[in-house]
Amino acid sequence: MRLKHLFLSLLLLFLASGSMFLYADGFYKWRDAYGNIQYGDNPPKNARLERLDLPQLTVIQDYGSQWQSKEIDGYNPPVTPPIKRAIRQAASFHYEKFNFIAPKRDQLIHAKDGDISAMLSIRPPLKAGHKIVFVLDGKSSAAGTLRISNFSALAGGKHSLSAHILNAQGEKIKDTETINFRVIRFDTAQSKKHKR
Repeated sequence: MRLKHLFLSLLLLFLASGSMFLYADGFYKWRDAYGNIQYGDNPPKNARLERLDLPQLTVIQDYGSQWQSKEIDGYNPPVTPPIKRAIRQAASFHYEKFNFIAPKRDQLIHAKDGDISAMLSIRPPLKAGHKIVFVLDGKSSAAGTLRISNFSALAGGKHSLSAHILNAQGEKIKDTETINFRVIRFDTAQSKKHKR
């Protein structure tokens, strides 16, 4: 109960006097007529006082209005370590391996319907936000995340194939070498007739 009275007394004292006690002659502790401890800068004359030494308070008037931002040409604000790390990782990210597993360079592909599949090897795996574009005979496919692409009804003869990786901004960041392969289309029924 005494602690509650003490707290209420202190609260009322601070609310009533604000910060004026800091500028007063001194700050004191004493017991009132009921034995409760009181604090203040205006103790009763007949009380037994204990002077309290409070730390000095430095007050700067209107500090906020004195501060002005200065724009300096070419100034870059400091970058926090997590942002620095993310920038460094993004800049240093590269694909160690990006090439075709199939078809092989100068491969002859026997395809009755002219359908072939192309497959890429990528290391490290494709990063989130990056896309792959296959380029067959100079024509680009839609950008996607699959490392396999199927091509249908290719004409017999020589074809060229390459691929590249686009970053999240759509910029080309990695290319495969261009490989050439040949498609041989045949009809098994026709070839059997010719053998007879």
